[in-house]
Amino acid sequence: MLRLLGICAAIVIFASVSTSDANHNSPSPRANAAAERRTAADEVEFTSCPLLRRGLFGRRLRWAPTVCPPISTGVDLRFRPTKEAPVFVEATSKHTQYMKVMGQGISQTNDQLYLFETRPMDELQTGERILSWRIIGLKLSLDIGGNQIAYDSTNANAPTVLSDFFKELKGLEFRTHHRPDGTIGKIEIDRETWMKRPLAVQVEPLRHLMIEEYLRPFLEPGFMLPNRTVRAGDSWTRSSTVDAGHLGKYSLEQRFTYRGADKDLHRIDIGTKLVHTAPKTRDGLPFAITQSDVKSTDSTGTAWFDAALGRIARYETRLRLAGSIVVVVGGQQTTVELEEWRYETLRTYGRNPWQKKEGDGKESPRSPPR
Repeated sequence: MLRLLGICAAIVIFASVSTSDANHNSPSPRANAAAERRTAADEVEFTSCPLLRRGLFGRRLRWAPTVCPPISTGVDLRFRPTKEAPVFVEATSKHTQYMKVMGQGISQTNDQLYLFETRPMDELQTGERILSWRIIGLKLSLDIGGNQIAYDSTNANAPTVLSDFFKELKGLEFRTHHRPDGTIGKIEIDRETWMKRPLAVQVEPLRHLMIEEYLRPFLEPGFMLPNRTVRAGDSWTRSSTVDAGHLGKYSLEQRFTYRGADKDLHRIDIGTKLVHTAPKTRDGLPFAITQSDVKSTDSTGTAWFDAALGRIARYETRLRLAGSIVVVVGGQQTTVELEEWRYETLRTYGRNPWQKKEGDGKESPRSPPR
């Protein structure tokens, strides 16, 4: 408080002295030289700042330093696809999980990487937009209690139990329906074609998984924009629910805050809350999750928007989940303590990043400032 009063007193004295000088004294040579050095840009900022233009109590100041920042016109955070060229989306998900069951610890890791190609199709009278998608590559690595499973669509892997299933995902085509605010509504795949794809007997049950909901978390980060003009400090929220079938549901809430431009990109900070709920049905499975209090405890995240291209250039979030679930197997109830770390990213490209250029290396999108 004392510091604030001192600052106010200094400004009042400065204003009074400046007014007195203007009425009784002619400017000194030093003052004239300083005035000549002020640029046109300084004049614009000087006259656009009410405090500097009038000072305190309405008295006009002869001179004041330029301290008012330029007025921001904002940036239009809107996804703007073009039919002339596809956009390639590389999405990754890395989960590290630690479970404690009946006093025994079990760890597992799950790394997944998908490369999609997308193009706009139609824009309906309702304002809804439809995009077409195709999975052109995927790489997965699972480690469950020391048992490893890997698949890479760019290499000939040794056959595994799940390789047939992953192999059929490559080339899968689907469509996303986007609401007027840009968020993803419905995801459609050709169910008839999918049901006819050959799968090994061991993975036949996976055919009935909700592939649409499985893909949703990989796609949604590219469409978290508010579809409007924002200024530094503006925020907006997004919420969604991912139905994992017999494993329960994940309710996601995110808050995005625009921080401003840095070089060619625009920074957006991300806060995430994730809550897991137990499924309501068992449907003949050998186990059932009956209770869950698993939720996120802390998170960080940043996205970078490319205004020139009209799309997210890069997105990344880190999230920690913790809690317990109750599982019933053969009529016996067991409590599982769970702790999980998630790291998810998304990057967009104007060409396939997995295809080498004529020369060396791969194409990279504009890198966000570090």
